[in-house]
Amino acid sequence: MKIMNKHIAILAMILILLTACGKPSATGAVAGLPEESEPAETEAIVLDLYAMSQCPYGIQAENEVAKAKELLGENLKVNIEYIGGEKEGEWIYQVGDHVERGSYVIGLREGVWKYYYPDGSLKYEGSYSQGNPDKRHKFYYPDGSLKEEQYYVMGIREKNWKKYDKEGNLLMTITYKNNEELRINGVKTELPESDIKLIR
Repeated sequence: MKIMNKHIAILAMILILLTACGKPSATGAVAGLPEESEPAETEAIVLDLYAMSQCPYGIQAENEVAKAKELLGENLKVNIEYIGGEKEGEWIYQVGDHVERGSYVIGLREGVWKYYYPDGSLKYEGSYSQGNPDKRHKFYYPDGSLKEEQYYVMGIREKNWKKYDKEGNLLMTITYKNNEELRINGVKTELPESDIKLIR
C-alpha cells in the first residue's frame, strides 16, 4: 500500500508539472508555442495541499512536496492547509530569502530553531519549550560574529541581554528580571509601573 501511495504522489507531481509547463516536443520546443518564438516566462506552479498533520499519508505527501520544492525552487509555490490537526515534527520555512528550521510538538515550537541568511550562514539560533522562547537565544551578523544574546525562562525575559557591534565590542547590556527591565548598561531604570502584571 505504501509503495502504491508513493507512486500516486509522484505521478500527481509529474502531471502537475506537465500540465503547467507543457510537453516538450522532439525538437525541444514546448507544445503550443511556435519553434521560432521565444518561450514566455513561466509563472510559478501553485500547489494547494490539504493535510492532517497527524495523518501518515499527509506527512508522506508533505515529504514528497518538499522534494519537488527542492528541485523546482522558486518555480513551485506551496500552500499547506492543516485540517483537524497541529503542526508536528521537523519544519523548514522559506519566505523569499528568509529560511527557518526547527520542530513542532502538538503545534508548538519545541527544541532548537535556526534562521539562515541567503548564503546559508547562521542568522539566529534559540531554544523553545512548549512554544515559548527558553534559555539562550543568539543572533549573528552575516560574517558569523555575534550580534545579540538574549535569555528567557519559558517566555519570560531574564538575565543580561547583550548587543555587540561587528567587531565584537559590547554596545549595550540590558538586565531583566521577571520580564521587567531593571538596568541598561548598569544604570537602574525607572520605568512607570505597568498596567500588565506578570502572573506566574
